[in-house]
Amino acid sequence: MFTILVSLMFAQLGTTANQPTDTRVAKAHQLLNGEWEVVSYTDDGETLGAALVRAKLAKDGRVRVASRSFQIVNPDTNETRVVPFRLNPVPTPRQIIVTTRDDRTIGGIYRFDGDQLIVCLETSPDAGYPSSFESQPGSNRTLITFKMVAPNAATEVPAPLDLGALKPPTDAVVTPAELAVLATATASRKPTESELRRVRELFAGNWQIRSIIDDGERLGAELIHRGFAEDGQVRFGSRTFSIVNPRTTERKINTYRLDPTRTPSEIDVSTQFDSILKGIYRFHGDTLTVCLTKNDDGPRPDAFEAPGGSRRMLIEMQLADDEAPADTRSQPDPEPMPSADQKAREFDARVRRSLEGSWVLTDSRGTLTTVFQPGGLFVATRTWGRGSKRLFGPPSDSSSGTWSYRSGLLSAYVSSTTDRQIVGHQVNSRVKTIGEDTMTITDVYGTVKTLRRLR
Repeated sequence: MFTILVSLMFAQLGTTANQPTDTRVAKAHQLLNGEWEVVSYTDDGETLGAALVRAKLAKDGRVRVASRSFQIVNPDTNETRVVPFRLNPVPTPRQIIVTTRDDRTIGGIYRFDGDQLIVCLETSPDAGYPSSFESQPGSNRTLITFKMVAPNAATEVPAPLDLGALKPPTDAVVTPAELAVLATATASRKPTESELRRVRELFAGNWQIRSIIDDGERLGAELIHRGFAEDGQVRFGSRTFSIVNPRTTERKINTYRLDPTRTPSEIDVSTQFDSILKGIYRFHGDTLTVCLTKNDDGPRPDAFEAPGGSRRMLIEMQLADDEAPADTRSQPDPEPMPSADQKAREFDARVRRSLEGSWVLTDSRGTLTTVFQPGGLFVATRTWGRGSKRLFGPPSDSSSGTWSYRSGLLSAYVSSTTDRQIVGHQVNSRVKTIGEDTMTITDVYGTVKTLRRLR
């Protein structure tokens, strides 16, 4: 190793141009050859912990360098992914050009620090080479620190993979201008399939909920386990996540969409009522933090906080041990595909459960409070506003009867009331949206009304 370093140092003294000789490139690759352990991994300001690296990025947290490529074993499938790269050891700092899975070419820099190798990559192909070894939020850089793994004499070193099927790398230097020609992305670009695949792989698996702050209120572990998620766990697939209701043992599956190109990274969650909750997410160590709006019309959070009155939920999760077979880790437990009629019945059942409880409607006539009981009965009280009814009439009227819901239609039949004008009448409304706190309906005239849930 010392001889190589001395040779490399003297070779630098004899080179005046930025074009490396074949000998110099070969020596640079020789320095990198071997097995390396990932010491730290920071992507766009987010630092991934060792457990997350071992579980999602590289088996045992190790990367093998051979045949001018990084060889990374997928911890789930045990498949080896080959990432070709080229080196230019002449500039300061030294340059590395990496070919991604989707054939993009990105620039980077590298240096040695004792027995460590530090690599900083620009993830945007139009950005040239990094100017420093750092990865700040919004920088679109990845900073990786490796430590050389001492060879074990008792362990046979596996032979390098045959890369004959790959295009042989050249030693020509790719300049920032040439990288810019390859680029099609802009500051507002959409994430590539490779970027989405990578972040979905980070999400996939079981996550243990460590804490929840709901609109300023911190939920304890016991409350999370009993009222939010069975065993306090959330299971992420490649495009869906599932939570088991601890009371009913029903598995609720929602879809999610990611955009890792934004700062902070964005997530959109589709609820069971087809509304979209906007949010942001970040990885730090082995922790995943998600901040979501609680209403589909709320603005996307701009910070990882959920103070009182913010109408946000802040969830912090830690990667959990997953004993499921490797081929099922990237998706929820397989379930029979329901028919269209079964889906419609299940959706109606969910809406009916959400309707149960007390709702208040305030309009020009006053206030109407309706209690929808689980058994299909309702009780309603209309408190009249000034001048809304007869001058000498009572200040309020009460009614009761039966209610039902099907395919978006909410029907209430009035069987008993203090207002004789509406006895025996049936009132029909269309439910447009329903959430934890509000519901919007339209009457027979198409007028939109908003009801608020009473807690």
